[in-house]
Amino acid sequence: MKAIYPFAVLLCFLLSISCSTESEMNVLPPPTNITVRMIDMFHLMFKWDSSDANCTQEYTITLLTFDPKDLFVRVIEKTWVELKIDLIYHQLDINNITATIKAKCNDKSSESVTKSHLQLAPGDREAVVRNVTCVWHYMDTISCTWLPREDTPSNIQYRLFYWENPKTLPESPRLQDLVHSGTECQDYFPSDGTYSGCKFRFEYMLKDSKQLMFAVTDASYTAKPFLYFAKANDIVKFRSPVITHVQVNGTYVYINWTMSPHHMASSLPHGFIFEVHDGWNEPKQIYNALYTSIPYTGNTLRIKVRVKFSPSSESNIFWSDWSKESVVEGKDKTTTSILLLILIPVVVIILAVLLLVYLKRLKILICPPIPNPGKIFQHDFNENWLKSRRSENVCNKPKEEEISPVSLLVA
Repeated sequence: MKAIYPFAVLLCFLLSISCSTESEMNVLPPPTNITVRMIDMFHLMFKWDSSDANCTQEYTITLLTFDPKDLFVRVIEKTWVELKIDLIYHQLDINNITATIKAKCNDKSSESVTKSHLQLAPGDREAVVRNVTCVWHYMDTISCTWLPREDTPSNIQYRLFYWENPKTLPESPRLQDLVHSGTECQDYFPSDGTYSGCKFRFEYMLKDSKQLMFAVTDASYTAKPFLYFAKANDIVKFRSPVITHVQVNGTYVYINWTMSPHHMASSLPHGFIFEVHDGWNEPKQIYNALYTSIPYTGNTLRIKVRVKFSPSSESNIFWSDWSKESVVEGKDKTTTSILLLILIPVVVIILAVLLLVYLKRLKILICPPIPNPGKIFQHDFNENWLKSRRSENVCNKPKEEEISPVSLLVA
């Protein structure tokens, strides 16, 4: 028994070393030296160093941008050591990015979390604007609006800068270099002593497929700028269509409309979505056509049309305003008109008879008589005094005087 005990201890020691070595072999060192920078106005480049491993590594990159009210997560799987992010597609807040990179190799895995703040846009985060929205109105003017935060200092005056299409940047661009390279908007909207929006001319065709970057910051560059990325085609808002023809044929209504010649001449061969609303049913969507037909059930229809440009399913959210309504009268209109023509005279005659019958009562109720005190006194005097049975001498005769002697007594 004593000879077996040392052997058992040695066996346990060897097993523990083997387990520890196997555990260390299953741990893959995490990626290192994670860096991020803007390579042009619309793309971020993430790079990192991979660990030494005798296998093909796969990376899962999770990007988180934090705002007091918003949290965005993007998970992308890659098999190489760099990642190019399209800012127009992902809409990242590049002022605060957390990159989580997880490396995998067969049954080995590791995870490394690194916070990388892009120093392209330093400044006071408490003064950054919110709810920035830009719309390309009628393909000739871009209008951008924003809201300052509630605790923004009153002396801050915001400015809007914009850029068109990608522009290569230096390795370490500064905020001043970025802002000074953009075009400043000039036509601002004042609100409560500060600017809350701006518009500028932007006359291009849809086929140009312009890309835009907007930066809203203050005149002294102390506020952290809000960066907004968009494709011009994704923020376009057209003029309302014009309904040119509406015809009822049996059980269907056929509708034709047109758009501004400028819009149609500059458009791509696809991408238009129209909505036709008849006032009863859900709007009907029409793709790339200027006509449609809808069922006709005999009800009065109020037809209107609107349009947006959206080559992909959710790229544009800006619909045009509704067109002017075109009314299709229902089949029951004739019957209703006849009933009204009969009922209205009957009602008028009945009202006239009632007025003639109750005219005197209505006159008393509407215009009551004014009291006349003279007539009332004369009536009461005649009734109560002159026609009474009393004697004409209405006054009683005085009684005879009685004289009593008075004696003076002197003490």
